Amino acid sequence: MKFLFLPLQKIATGKVQTHPFPRNKPPETEINRTQRQRHAQKLQSDLKRLQAPQRLEEPNSPSPSADISAPMPFLIRAEQSLQHKDQLKSCGLEVVTSLPDDYAVVAAQDLSQLQDKITLFLDESRGGGKVAGIWEILDGQERLQYILSPNLLRQWDSLGDDQTYIVDVGVACLGGETQLPSPPQQKPEEPNERYLKRFDRWQKICERQRWQWQVVREERLESLRQFIQCFEGSITSLVEGKVTDAADLADSFTVRIALTEAGLRELALNYPYVFEIKDVPQAEQLVHLSLDDDGICCNTIAPNQFVPNVLQTITERSSQRLHWLQECRLGTSEINSTHLSTGAAAIDQLTWESDRLFVVSATEGGDLAQSLMALTVGSGTESVSGLWGSIKPDIVIGQAGDEAQQVFAMLRDSLPDDGYLLYRAAIAHAAQWPKWVQSSGLSQAKLLYQFGYGVPNVNRLWPDDEQSARYATQGEQWIKPLQADVYQVQVPQTLLDQPPETPLRISVVLSYKAQPHRTEQGRSRYLSTWLDWQCSRPGEPKLSFLGRVLQEFEAPEAVNEVKGNFKWVIGNRKRRDRLTGTPTRLSRSDSTLQKDWVDEVKRSELGEEFYVAVVGHQGWNNTPEASAAYTLIAAIEMKS
Repeated sequence: MKFLFLPLQKIATGKVQTHPFPRNKPPETEINRTQRQRHAQKLQSDLKRLQAPQRLEEPNSPSPSADISAPMPFLIRAEQSLQHKDQLKSCGLEVVTSLPDDYAVVAAQDLSQLQDKITLFLDESRGGGKVAGIWEILDGQERLQYILSPNLLRQWDSLGDDQTYIVDVGVACLGGETQLPSPPQQKPEEPNERYLKRFDRWQKICERQRWQWQVVREERLESLRQFIQCFEGSITSLVEGKVTDAADLADSFTVRIALTEAGLRELALNYPYVFEIKDVPQAEQLVHLSLDDDGICCNTIAPNQFVPNVLQTITERSSQRLHWLQECRLGTSEINSTHLSTGAAAIDQLTWESDRLFVVSATEGGDLAQSLMALTVGSGTESVSGLWGSIKPDIVIGQAGDEAQQVFAMLRDSLPDDGYLLYRAAIAHAAQWPKWVQSSGLSQAKLLYQFGYGVPNVNRLWPDDEQSARYATQGEQWIKPLQADVYQVQVPQTLLDQPPETPLRISVVLSYKAQPHRTEQGRSRYLSTWLDWQCSRPGEPKLSFLGRVLQEFEAPEAVNEVKGNFKWVIGNRKRRDRLTGTPTRLSRSDSTLQKDWVDEVKRSELGEEFYVAVVGHQGWNNTPEASAAYTLIAAIEMKS
C-alpha cells in the first residue's frame, strides 16, 4: 500500500521573532491611580461588609467554617494581569479561579494584608501600586452565580431541608504559589562552575515547590472530607480513597459528593477553595461498552455517571486507541460556560497523558463535546459552538453515518504505528464542506458551528500522484513556547507542469495537545502551551519567511517587499456583529485542531514551494520543560 502522506521537511527551528509593544494599563486602573482617596475608601467599605461572613441561621447546626482562622472566600473584579503569576499573593489573596468579565474568586486567610496594601496605596507609598488594579470587592453571595450550575442556582432559594443532594465539586489546589521561579540565565563571562551552582539551587527550589503542591492537594482533599462529614455527607467518587487520575488535574481536582441541604449551603458559601458546584441528574444507570467491526471501542455514558471515573476505567481496561463516546441526555441540558466541564477536562487530561483518540458525538448542551482535544462529531442539523471560540464540531457525518468509521478503519490499517494526533489531523484533512454549504449565505461562524470542517471522505486520503501531494510530520513533534518549527511544502512536478492559470487548492491542518488547567479561563490560560501556525505569502522566498518568523534570520529588504496573503477560508481574526455581539467569524487559532484552506490559487502564484511555521506560545506553564506535542499536515491538489 502506498504511503498516505509524504514526509514533511523541517528546514529550520528557533526562537520566534517577537515584536513587543507597550501595553497601557486599563482605563479603570488609571482612574483609580488619579483618584486614590475615592478608590481606597470604596475598597475599605467593601472589606467591612466582608467582616460579616455568610453563615447558616440555625444555631445548633454544625458549621466547620465557624473557625475564624479558616480562609474567607469572596469575589473580586480586577485587571487580568493581576489574576495570574501570583500577582495578588502580596495582598494576601489566593486566586481560586479566574472568571469571565475580569472577575475572580479569591480566598484570604485574613484581610489585614490587603488592608495594609490599601493604606500604602492611599499614602502613595511603595508596595501599594497593585491596589489600583483591584477594581471591586464583592461578597460571597455574589460569588454563587459563578460557582453554581444554572439549574442549582435557580433552585437555591428553595432547597429542601430534608433532601440529600448529589453534586460534583471542583476544588483548586495550587495554594499561594502557583508558578515556579524562572530558571537562571548564565551571565557573560560567568564561570560554568558558578552558574551550575546557581542552577542547582534553582532546581532544589523547584523540587520543594512541587512537593508543596502535593502537600496542598492532600490537605485540601482531607479538609473537604472533614468538612462534609460534619453534615453526614460523603465523597462517593474516590477509588481506594483517592481521586482518579482523570479527575486530578495539575491545578485542581473534582469529586462527587452526597450531602444535606445545610451542608450544600455551607459548602457553597464558606468553603474557600471551591470553584464549581454542579448538580447531578438522577437517572437509571445506563452503560454500554462494545467493540465494533472496525476496532473502535464504543461507550454510552449515562447523565448521572461520574465521567472521569468512567473514562479512567475505559483507558485501563481497553487496549484500543480510539474510543467513541455517546452522551445520553435527559431533556435539555444547560452548560455552565464559566469552566470547561468535568468530563471534557477529563478527556483532555487523559489525552495529554496517553496516546488515545476520544471521539465524542456532539449533542446540543452536551458536556463532553466541549473537550478541546477530543474529535467532536456533529450531525450537521444543529449548532454546537465550542467554548472560548473553539471550533466545534470538528467534523459532521452524513445520513449513512459511517463516513467517519471508514476513515478511522483506514487510518488504523494504514498507519498502525502512528499516534492520536496524526489520526485526528488526517480525519480533519479528509473532511470537506458539502458544495451547497458554501452558497448557503450563512456567516463563517454559523457554518463552522453547524458543519465544523465538513464531512470526511475516505477517498481524500488515497494518494493521487498525478493531481495532489499530501505531506505530514513523522511521529509526534514537541515544541516549546516562543519557539517555531518551519516546514517546506514542495509543489510536485506534475502540478508544476500544469498551465500557469491552473487552479490549485492548498490546505493545512495542525493537531496538538497540551496539559489542561481547569480553574483557568480561555485557551491561552487553560493550556500549558498553546500553538498556532503561519504560512508564507504567495511566491514568498524562503529567506523572507524565515526572517519574519525566526529571530536568527534577517531577510534582505528587497525580499521583505513581498505583499499579499493567501485567501484563507477561516483565517485567524475573530469578528462580531456590532449590534448583537454575535460571532460572525471565528479564528482557527482558538482550537487545538486547526484546519484551514485556500479554495483556489493559480499555479503561477504558488511558486515551487511554500512554507508553514508552527509557533509555540506560553500558557499557564512557565517552566523550562513546558511544551506541546503536535502533528502537521499540508496538502496541494488540483481543484476539481
